[in-house]
Amino acid sequence: MMSSKPLSTMGWIILVIRILFGGLFIYTSVWHSMHAKEFLQSIKDYQIISGPLVSWSGFLFIALEAAIGVTLVFGFFVRQMALVAAALLAAFTGVIVSAIVRKLDIACGCGLGDTHVGWFDVVRDAFLIGIALLIAWRDGKTKESQSEQVAELSAAK
Repeated sequence: MMSSKPLSTMGWIILVIRILFGGLFIYTSVWHSMHAKEFLQSIKDYQIISGPLVSWSGFLFIALEAAIGVTLVFGFFVRQMALVAAALLAAFTGVIVSAIVRKLDIACGCGLGDTHVGWFDVVRDAFLIGIALLIAWRDGKTKESQSEQVAELSAAK
């Protein structure tokens, strides 16, 4: 049995960041669900996918956002889901850059207000990718520390 070690100050900070970050994904999932018509229109406006794929991708994005949010808030599969969040945000960032380069005057569809795509969205997403990677890295360090504690306890017996 592993002894519980109290969280360090950094551990508490990362915990709060992880919960807030997960909450952001839950919020966007709920917002996209409540504004499905606008959300699906924003997916169409990017002119990357069309037809029935729009509805399916909208459902997939909402489900992924909800899964990422719930798992991060409750602490399940933290490292894996933080990496999924980073990948999803990277894909969104690529699509936003594509829209900027193609000079599309469209709503972001982010669920964070009615903003048009612009470089601010790219910077914001890069910042969020950094947070996701920080969460994944710190969770990995926590797992390594726990493994070392288990090894020490096993060796002591």
